Amino acid sequence: MKRCILLLFAVLAACAQPSGRAAVQSASPQQPKQAKNIQGAVMENTRWQGQSCTVNEATHFLIENEDNWRKLWRDYMKADAPNVDFSGRVAACVFLGLLPTGGHGVEFLPPQTEEKAEVLRFRVLRPKPDSMTTQAFTTPYAIRIYRRGTLPLRLEEVR
Repeated sequence: MKRCILLLFAVLAACAQPSGRAAVQSASPQQPKQAKNIQGAVMENTRWQGQSCTVNEATHFLIENEDNWRKLWRDYMKADAPNVDFSGRVAACVFLGLLPTGGHGVEFLPPQTEEKAEVLRFRVLRPKPDSMTTQAFTTPYAIRIYRRGTLPLRLEEVR
């Protein structure tokens, strides 16, 4: 019994430790997932997300060039920037800020075309009031690459 409890604490401690490395999820970035509006922005499968970064205030923004991309990774992620070809691509970046528990995340939604802009949308995911969550401070983030369309882009939260 004592061994089980010690093992459980070891597993929980390992899960709570920030690794300092961004979780990368990439499913064949050469073949992006197609959104409904083919002429507009298209979500690609390349994304990074995690529960630990250096951003303590909630914010979201677009990155459209390599200089800002490298600055983001150097300043916010404390890591080398992954290679992204920004000719025809943009990065949507969402940082949820310092939160008191785990269980938070970001869901990127398919882009929507409005009259004069392409809207890159995201939803903040929050734990349900009765759910069990990690009792540790987190700074969740998500970054997703989009192939650009011809219209100006805007990043917007859907509530």
